[in-house]
Amino acid sequence: MARRKLKPPAGTLCRNCHSPLVGPYCHTCGQEHTQRPIFLRQLVQEGIEELFDWDSKLLRSLRPLFFRPAFLTREFVAGRRVRYVAPVRFYVLASLLFFFVFDPTLDKDAIQTETAPAAAGVDSTKGTAATDLEHAARTGRPLSDTTRADTTHPRARKDNPDNDLFINLVGGEDTSSFIGRLQARANQRIEAEGPTVFLNYTLDRLPTAIILMLPLVALLLALVYIRQRRDYLEHLIFTLHVHTFAFTLTVALYGLVWATERYLGWRDPEGLYGFLGLVPLYLFVALRRYYGQGFWKTTFKFAFLGFAYLSVTVVAMAGLLTVSMYLYANG
Repeated sequence: MARRKLKPPAGTLCRNCHSPLVGPYCHTCGQEHTQRPIFLRQLVQEGIEELFDWDSKLLRSLRPLFFRPAFLTREFVAGRRVRYVAPVRFYVLASLLFFFVFDPTLDKDAIQTETAPAAAGVDSTKGTAATDLEHAARTGRPLSDTTRADTTHPRARKDNPDNDLFINLVGGEDTSSFIGRLQARANQRIEAEGPTVFLNYTLDRLPTAIILMLPLVALLLALVYIRQRRDYLEHLIFTLHVHTFAFTLTVALYGLVWATERYLGWRDPEGLYGFLGLVPLYLFVALRRYYGQGFWKTTFKFAFLGFAYLSVTVVAMAGLLTVSMYLYANG
């Protein structure tokens, strides 16, 4: 059902270009007039509507994202939104790219090993596909999961001594509690298929866990800055922009490492990942600029938020492991 467009009161100015409004859309810049405060439905609708709208707004958004912390958040909250990518869309694009580039289940060494015989005239694709189909038929698992398990890898083989260590880390011998019984069932399947399958199964759910963390992080910001009486969704938008910067910077560094190693011949370009240390600095500057407090007060709150964020991350990862064990054991 389409949203109802409300005609603004006479004399209302566009928040983007300050032209007088005569309808729900500005006749000068085209931005829709929205009411304040910001509502959750409005935020989600704008994110969905612009999710696949790929245009020059992305390029206009990248520069302030990198070099002007909190600028995009201020612009969005102030109502100047038509020039830049919406926060939800920006986060979705950055996170999709991040998890695609850093997919730990993609074994590049195995891919190179499989393509080498093909280059020498050996048709290894047919044998690999037949093996995958046979394993999928035997285990009843989807072909995609079977392929990603890479059962020829040393860590995936059942006779690997490292598997015992992994199983001991996942669960112990106590079966008197619900968690103990859950771990025991998961361990039976891990022993049969190898730990790589379970690791891939868990990592596939990591993006969902991070998304569920974002409202909690925004809640922490709302509590820390409770005296400013800001809307909760302002803190959520701020959180989305900070995580978007972290994902985008990591992907950019990955591309830089790959390019320097491939075209410049650097032996150890991974040292470039040290620039990820800019993320805490970025957060500190963004906190100062958006919430407008002094250096020492921001420093104290920054330290508290860092500890709280680490605690939330530990709890979220523990929950992710527990849910993955439950689904994996009963799958």
